[in-house]
Amino acid sequence: MMTINESVFDRFPVLKTKRLLLREIMDEDAQAIFEMRQYPGLNRFITREAPDSLEQVSEVVDKCKKSFITRQGIAWAALL
Repeated sequence: MMTINESVFDRFPVLKTKRLLLREIMDEDAQAIFEMRQYPGLNRFITREAPDSLEQVSEVVDKCKKSFITRQGIAWAALL
């Protein structure tokens, strides 16, 4: 099983350009993620079913955070 290289990612990386910020997904993002996933135009690009509740999104946010803590994966929030 592959894991994240701790010598490169000792803390969650933040990537920033003039127009875009990529940062760790936070609990506070759950509401915005839920609202975005209700938009049919966006969901046609996502193979997972749209969440039925904010609680489902909160569970996904927790999984994303835990995957970085355990060095199994990394997921960014993209902000314009």
